[in-house]
Amino acid sequence: MDFSIVDRVPSIVKYVNVENLNVRNNSNVEAERIDGLTQFRRVEILEEYTNSWVRIKYGNNQFGYVYGPYLTSTPPPLEIISLRVGNTDSNNNWLTNAGNALYSSQMRYLKPVITYNSTITGSVTFFVKIIQPNGVIFRNSSVSPSGYSYSHTVQITRGNNQTLNLSGWGNSTSSSYHAGEWTIEVWYDNKRLRSEKINIRP
Repeated sequence: MDFSIVDRVPSIVKYVNVENLNVRNNSNVEAERIDGLTQFRRVEILEEYTNSWVRIKYGNNQFGYVYGPYLTSTPPPLEIISLRVGNTDSNNNWLTNAGNALYSSQMRYLKPVITYNSTITGSVTFFVKIIQPNGVIFRNSSVSPSGYSYSHTVQITRGNNQTLNLSGWGNSTSSSYHAGEWTIEVWYDNKRLRSEKINIRP
């Protein structure tokens, strides 16, 4: 059963306020699940319905329907609003700038660059998962934290639209990154703040 639209709104920003939120292809609980959003994920409300469901925009121009009461207007203490990836050498010099096309033969250290909003100032530890095209986390069992590729402790400051380079992961002599679709995730306080898929070309 479809419900009528209460209002079409000029894109209201809200945040997921539950651990996992189902995104569906229509505005009711029987509709097909098409995605899931983790807590604190930023969404834009485009339409509101009489049954409390809302149509949202999220990620890279993705659309769907979620139950409105599971969203909040209160921003999280730390929000990553963009994640780009580049390639550096062992001296932290850019071989491929963040956001540009990546090629497996040139890869040395895959380096995430995040843009974030924060209501806190201080030292935080980000955990990074680099997930290979086959779904296995790219890690070194002798140095990687359990369940992650690596971690990086940094100082952050209160404010919006701040850019931060995280440390890179790889090696200085040959590429460990074969061609395919990889997934990069950045976590903080056991919550995934951002996930992006990247294509590494042959």
